[in-house]
Amino acid sequence: RTLLQAGASPDIRNAMGQTPIAGAAYKGFKDIVEILLAHGADVEGASPDGRTALITGASKGIGLACARAFAAEGCNVHIAARSAAELEKNAAELAAQYKVKVTPHAYDLAVSENTVKLARECGPLDVLVNNAGAIPGGGLEAIDEAAWRASWELKLFGYMDFAKLVLPEM
Repeated sequence: RTLLQAGASPDIRNAMGQTPIAGAAYKGFKDIVEILLAHGADVEGASPDGRTALITGASKGIGLACARAFAAEGCNVHIAARSAAELEKNAAELAAQYKVKVTPHAYDLAVSENTVKLARECGPLDVLVNNAGAIPGGGLEAIDEAAWRASWELKLFGYMDFAKLVLPEM
């Protein structure tokens, strides 16, 4: 099982304190296997073919790049974000280019009920890339406390809550 926190440092450990989390963005399955092997995980011979990855925040940027990397290596991917139109377009492009199954899920993951729905729809996963988040732009003086707290609710607590939902089946 592999949990990727996009943008997190490589030494972060998962919520169960067992497997190292591969923490650099744009990593594909093979790169994650190398990181896990370097940390002593028993993943020798792991192959991306036929594996299933879920990437949140996959409508653009880091999330879309991660989805592309996993699809290019033969993983079936679930992509999730708030933007249904972008997800549909991305799913069609990835499926056509890489000949893998790509399933879009349009959900606002700041709503906790949506994380439960998404976890059920995706079923057992081999890889979770937690990348959803809406951190506001601007300097500290431009953003009030309520906006900071709302954005970090998803980026931190949302990641942990979602990981707790899917890890038991990984």
